[in-house]
Amino acid sequence: MSHFNTQWSPSSGQFLANDDIDFSEQKRPGPGGCYTTDSEQRDEKQLGESAQRRVGAAYISAFYRRYLSGETRFDPMLTGKQHPLSHVARVDVGSAQPKPLPQESVE
Repeated sequence: MSHFNTQWSPSSGQFLANDDIDFSEQKRPGPGGCYTTDSEQRDEKQLGESAQRRVGAAYISAFYRRYLSGETRFDPMLTGKQHPLSHVARVDVGSAQPKPLPQESVE
């Protein structure tokens, strides 16, 4: 479920705005629950609209402030060493090195 876009969230009142997990192949373990996407497939409490937006805004803002403004004070959050929103949700932080672009021959 993605409540980052307020227009597609159930509370928006927009036509066909709903919880998209109802249409996915992955069914919920029970009302208000969802499965994690890692190999353990744990049953966890599903975040509501405001909680999901709060967590998303924090991590997205931290990312942009780090990589566009050079502010390093968010590094512990972005590396997973600190979890400032652990009271709202469990956040798994990971990273991957980007693959280099193929070198094209210049003639």
